Order: sequence, then C-alpha cells, then structure tokens
Amino acid sequence: MPARQQMSPLSHRPVDYQRWYTAREPYPITSYQDKFEPYLVLRKTPSMPQYDESFRSYGMNKVSHVMELATAGYQFVVMPNTWAVHIPHRESVHAKRFLQNPRERLRNRLIRFQFILSLQRRYSLGKCEEGRQEAVKVRASMLLAGQ
Repeated sequence: MPARQQMSPLSHRPVDYQRWYTAREPYPITSYQDKFEPYLVLRKTPSMPQYDESFRSYGMNKVSHVMELATAGYQFVVMPNTWAVHIPHRESVHAKRFLQNPRERLRNRLIRFQFILSLQRRYSLGKCEEGRQEAVKVRASMLLAGQ
C-alpha cells in the first residue's frame, strides 16, 4: 500500500497507483492538485527552485516545494518498476506539536498563504492584491497578539 494512502489520500492521488502497478513505460502526471506530495528524483541545477526556508518544524514544506516546481513548469513523470520505501517511524516532536496545537497549524497555514502569494508575484500569476492585504492584516494582528 502506498505510504500515507489512508491518512492523506490526496497526497499521492495524481500518481494513479492502479495504473502504476501495471505500467511498462513512464507516464506523465496530468492532474496536479493542491497538497500533492510525490517522492521526487531531481537533478540539481542553478535554476531549480529551492525549499522555502520559511517552513520550519513540520508541515507544508514538501507540498509547497512541489507547488513551486509545478508553477515553474516542471513536469512530473511516474516511473514504472521503481520503488521508494517509506520506513515507518514514531511521530517527531514537531509533528505532534503541529497535529495537537491549533495555533501551530494556523501559524503554518499563514506561512503557506504567504508562500502562495510570493509564487503569485514571482511567477506573475493573476492579481491577488486584495488577498495579500488581508493576509498582511491577519499576520500583523497575530504578531500584535504575541502569537
């Protein structure tokens, strides 16, 4: 069974595991979706987007990196007869804090919204000025409240 399939089915849905089980040739991911979290093999190049360092601790770092790769035009290809093994492990202290603390999840989501706005600016995606102003107001009120 694919890793995290039961806990987070959206993370790997675009891979189409039923197709992968019988595939003989590589095939492209044709339906990128939010929270897509594939296992990646990338060639490091000077132009490859790096992980955003705003994401610390736990949550959304890999999802956001994949989102930027898709925004930058990277194409995802599923490789047949290729395996990555996810070895089960205990939840980290960071994961527990994220999962059990609503403020930690909110902080993480605000960072993600700021990241998405930065993608909008860097890749000239539409106009979200009103949304950006609202995100800045929310962040400012959290900082004032000491959160």
